[in-house]
Amino acid sequence: MNGMRLLRAGPLVLFWCAVAAQPAQWPHTSGGSVIGITLPASAGGAEVDQFLGVPFARAERFQPPVDFHETYPGGSVKATMWGPACMQVAGDPTQTYGSEDCLKANVWSPRHAWQTEKRLPVMVFIYGGSNQFGEAEPYNMSALAAFHNVVCVSFNYRTGPIGWMAFQEDVDAHRSTGNWGILDIQSALRWVQKEVAAFGGDASHVAIHGQSSGAGLVELQYVSPQSAGLFQGAISESGSLSAMNLSIALASATKIASSLGCVTATNKVNKTCMARVPAVNLTMTTYSAPWSPVTDGVTFPLAPQELLRLGRVNEATVVLGAQTNDSNLFLFRDYTKDGLDQPNDRPDGALKPLSATQYGFQLFSRVGPRHVAKAISLYPPVQGSSILNVHQLGNVESDQSHCQIRHRASLFNKVHPGRAFTYRFDYWYTGNPNCTAVPNYHLPYLGAAHQDEVTFVLGQPNFMEDGSCCGLWGLTTPDCPHLTRCEACYAPDRFGHEGYRAYFNDKEWDFARTVGTFWTNVAASGDPNCREHCNTKGPWPKFASGGEVTQNIVLNASLPGGALAEDTPHGRPEICAFWDAVAADAERQHSEPALYA
Repeated sequence: MNGMRLLRAGPLVLFWCAVAAQPAQWPHTSGGSVIGITLPASAGGAEVDQFLGVPFARAERFQPPVDFHETYPGGSVKATMWGPACMQVAGDPTQTYGSEDCLKANVWSPRHAWQTEKRLPVMVFIYGGSNQFGEAEPYNMSALAAFHNVVCVSFNYRTGPIGWMAFQEDVDAHRSTGNWGILDIQSALRWVQKEVAAFGGDASHVAIHGQSSGAGLVELQYVSPQSAGLFQGAISESGSLSAMNLSIALASATKIASSLGCVTATNKVNKTCMARVPAVNLTMTTYSAPWSPVTDGVTFPLAPQELLRLGRVNEATVVLGAQTNDSNLFLFRDYTKDGLDQPNDRPDGALKPLSATQYGFQLFSRVGPRHVAKAISLYPPVQGSSILNVHQLGNVESDQSHCQIRHRASLFNKVHPGRAFTYRFDYWYTGNPNCTAVPNYHLPYLGAAHQDEVTFVLGQPNFMEDGSCCGLWGLTTPDCPHLTRCEACYAPDRFGHEGYRAYFNDKEWDFARTVGTFWTNVAASGDPNCREHCNTKGPWPKFASGGEVTQNIVLNASLPGGALAEDTPHGRPEICAFWDAVAADAERQHSEPALYA
C-alpha cells in the first residue's frame, strides 16, 4: 500500500484510504523491497513511512538467533502489520499468546528519506516487561520520526523462560546460555547496521533507548563485548545494570524442567527435552521462577556491575535517569486497599496508612543499623499512622535509585569523559484527564512515577497495556479493536488541533518536542545538548574532565524551556552522600556490590 490519505467527516471521524503501490517505490534491502504504508503529516511534522513486521532473524528454541540473510519471496515483503509477539503470558499465567517465530523489526522513516543522499540519525527502542512479557506493538514511534527527522526502529525479542533459561550443557561447552533475549537484541542491532541505510538511516549514528526492564537491557549492551560498535548512544529510562547469578539461573531451569518431566535420573536438565515441550506449557511456568539475563561467562564475562567497575565498557554516550517518584507505582501496590491496582481513581490512591513504627522497620531493613538514624533525619516519618509514611517510603526508594544512577554514570564517565549524562523526569501527562490508558493521565497522588516519561519521549500517548492499535491517529489497520480509554486521548475539540497535535495542550506539546530533541540529539551527535556543531555549552550538565557526575537535568513541562540543571538529586547532594555510604557498607559486607546492581 502506498500513501494514506486522510478524509474527515465530522469532528472526530477518521477514514483511511490506501492506494496500491509498486515494490520499486519502496526501500530496497538485501532481502528485497519492503512495502509499507505512509502516515499523513500533521502540525508541521513530516509524512512518515511505516514498515511493520520485517524479519531480522530466525531462532530455534534455546539457540542463538541466525541473522536474516534470505531473499523475500517474489522479491518483496509486505510490511503493513506488526509481527506476532514472542511467546509470553498475559496477567494470568494460564493465558498465553504469541509465537516462537517472532523476531521481526519495525521501522518509521520520514517520507522518502531513503531517496535522499543525507542519512538520518537512528533511534532504536527496546521495550520492557519485567523480563517476563512485552512486545514492540504498543510503542508507535511515528511522531519521533515526524518531528525530529530521524529513522526509528523497534523489534521483538524472546522473554520469560524461552528468553532467559540457562543450561549446564551450554556452560560445559563454553557457550552463551540464558541470554537468548540479549542475543536477539544484538542480532537486531546487527540488522540495523546492515539494513538501516535502505530506510534512510545512518548506521554510524545509532542510539538505543529503552524503558524499565528494557532500559536494563539497554544498559547491558554497554558492558557486553559482542555489542561493541553496534550503537553510539544508550539511553536508559528507569533501568538498572544487573544480570542473574549463573547458579540461580541453573537452579530455576532445574525446577522448571522437573515440573515438565525433562530431568534425568541424576536430576540434570535435558535441554533437548525442554526444546520439545509445547510452547504453551513452557510459557505457563513464567511466574514460577525469576527470569533475567544471566552472567554466563560469555555474553557477560563477569557480573555487569563488575565490568563497569573495571572500566570494561563499550565506547558510547550514556544517558541514565528515572522519574522523581519512580518507585511509587510498584511500592504503592503493596499498600493499596479494596483490591484496587495502581494507578486508580481515588484521590488518595486508596493507600493503607503506615505507622511511624512500621515505617522505621522498613527503613532499617533498607539501610541497616549504622545508617538508620541518618536515614530518619533525611526522611522523617509522620507520627501515628498515615499514608504520608507510604509516600515517604517512596521517596526513600526513588532517591536511592537516583543515586545508583549517578554512581553508574560516574563510573562510565571515568572511562569515557564527557560521555555520561543523567536526568530526573519530574512530570506526567495532565492535559487530558480522559486519556486514562496507561501510562498517560493519572491523579496527582502518584507523582511523576515509573513509565510517565514514555508518552513524551515518543511524542504521542503510549498505550502500553492496550497496544497502539486501539488509538485513533496513526491507525495500523481499519479493523483494529478500539477502546474508549485510548480513543479519548485523541481530542481535537479539547486542543483545537488534529493529528499528533490533538493529543496535547500547548505546554505539553512543546515539552514533548523538548524531550524528543534531547533524546534524538544523542543519536545525532553523542551529546543531548546539540544535534550538530556542539561547540557551546548546553543546558544538560556535562563532565568532560572525566570526574564524578554530580549534576543532572530536571525535565518538567512547567520549567522555562522544560529543563533545568540541579545537583543530584533535588539540589541536595547530601542525599547521594548518604546513599553512597550505605552502598559502601554493603560492598564491604558482600563479595560483590549489591546496592549498585
